[in-house]
Amino acid sequence: MIVIKEKELQEFRPQIRYQDGQDITLQAIQSLLQGEAQQAGIPIAFRLDQVRGGLFGGAEDCLVLYHPEHQKDYFSVAVRIKRQGNYAFVSAESFGTSKLIKAEAVRKQFNAAAKEGIHYRGYNPLENAAAGAAIVGAGIAGVRHLIKGKSDKEKMEAEQQWYTIICDMLDTVIS
Repeated sequence: MIVIKEKELQEFRPQIRYQDGQDITLQAIQSLLQGEAQQAGIPIAFRLDQVRGGLFGGAEDCLVLYHPEHQKDYFSVAVRIKRQGNYAFVSAESFGTSKLIKAEAVRKQFNAAAKEGIHYRGYNPLENAAAGAAIVGAGIAGVRHLIKGKSDKEKMEAEQQWYTIICDMLDTVIS
């Protein structure tokens, strides 16, 4: 079991509330999501885990969804259930890292810095130096991504499509 820090979670889907939520369980959600994944024909894996954090540092059970072939280089999704009276509040939050999405962000930063450098050309030398430094920094970080080019683009597209299908499945199961 890997303990997930609450501060690392980002909203993946809006929280859904059930007025009569006593029968809503992580196991029931997992079962429904497995059926949806089979129907969609996508790989998905699950594990039960805990989220720690908050004011008192308590632990809360969660169901983690992840791509079985990309456990460390795709985002994972934690599904949690909070209860208040008869209500159940179900949330789906992402955590972890995506190497390809990070590389794409670096590439966009590089392109923006390059455009900024062109924009400043011929103006204040300090601005040119700042733009040049930004280009070099983004360039060094983005070289690997730029060299790979199309294959990374196709992989990133496949990753984003997997997230889209997961969103659709969650919308079907918990909304």
